[in-house]
Amino acid sequence: MSRRNLEALLAYLAENAGRFSMDALRAQMVKAGHRPDAVERAIRVYQGTEPPPDPPAWMGAVIVAVADLVLVGLFAWLFTNAHKPSGCVILSLLPVLCLLEFVVGLTLLAAVDGRRRLGKALFFGVLLFFGVSLAIVSVWGATKVGGLTGS
Repeated sequence: MSRRNLEALLAYLAENAGRFSMDALRAQMVKAGHRPDAVERAIRVYQGTEPPPDPPAWMGAVIVAVADLVLVGLFAWLFTNAHKPSGCVILSLLPVLCLLEFVVGLTLLAAVDGRRRLGKALFFGVLLFFGVSLAIVSVWGATKVGGLTGS
């Protein structure tokens, strides 16, 4: 069941639970075209017997990936300009930072409380960073190879 569908069913239950019985609300939601298993899940979530689904963490993952890309840009700038010693030291810390984000994100994914969303953001953010970095390096490499063979 989609998140939007569950949220709509939960909003309907919250609005009408005080006026009608759960059986009447269940019948009305099924009559409105919702699948019976989706209605039962919404009722369980509403009654608190089943935890609600985690909110999406994509915005956090994008923020982590963009922050990592900005750090790579900063480190590359430091390395290519007059700050070679500090740029080299900082550049060597980048894999440690990525590994730390990966491990902490994976660890927090196993958490039961609200830290699970942070774990998703860190874990998927570093994976997104790796994917974007691989795409950038591939395009850069293809232009370099194409420039070498084309001359």
